[in-house]
Amino acid sequence: MSSITNLPTSLSMSTATDSWETLQSAASKTPVGSALDEESAARTAGTGAAFVQNKLRMFDAISRPKLTLYRDHAGW
Repeated sequence: MSSITNLPTSLSMSTATDSWETLQSAASKTPVGSALDEESAARTAGTGAAFVQNKLRMFDAISRPKLTLYRDHAGW
């Protein structure tokens, strides 16, 4: 039988909490986080990939569109 007496008998939790800005900054420094930030910026500019929550889709156009299509956001 292995030695069980060396195991900790209590758990401790950190009481220090990071702000959302600190957590977002740390996440943005990772490869996945920076890719997500770039995709979010592209979606905001209307140049990102098709996504159900996009508010604008420019389809590689440089100038402002002459026609605006609206879609129903109701989920049927």
